[in-house]
Amino acid sequence: MVDKIILYDDRCNLCERTIRFIQKHDHSQQFNLVPVMSPIGQEIMKLFKLNSEDTNSVVYIEKDKLYFQSEAFFIIINQIGGIFRLLLVFSLFPKNFTNFVYNVIALNRYNWFGKNNTCRI
Repeated sequence: MVDKIILYDDRCNLCERTIRFIQKHDHSQQFNLVPVMSPIGQEIMKLFKLNSEDTNSVVYIEKDKLYFQSEAFFIIINQIGGIFRLLLVFSLFPKNFTNFVYNVIALNRYNWFGKNNTCRI
C-alpha cells in the first residue's frame, strides 16, 4: 500500500480548496489524494473498515495507521512544512478542544462553503 493517503470529501467546496492548497504546497508530492467516493476511495474505506461517519472528517493514512479530525490536519500541516507549521501552535490545545472546533466546521461545511455534485479536481 502507498505510504501517505489523504481521503477527502470530494463534494465539499472547503475540502476541495484544502486539497488544492495541499497540491500547491506539497512540493515533494508525498501525498496521495483520494476522493472518498471514487472507486479507489471506496476500496480504501472497505480495506480499513471505515463507514460514512468516518468521512465527516479528513482521513489521513500513513503506513497503514489512520488519523482523523484535528490530528490528521496537524500531521498534514507538519509534513507540508514551511511557514504553515505556525498553525501547529493550535496543536498545543487539548485534543478534545481541537476536535470540537474541527467538528463544528466539518458539520457545517456544506452550509458555509457549499457542495458540489461532482469532484472538480
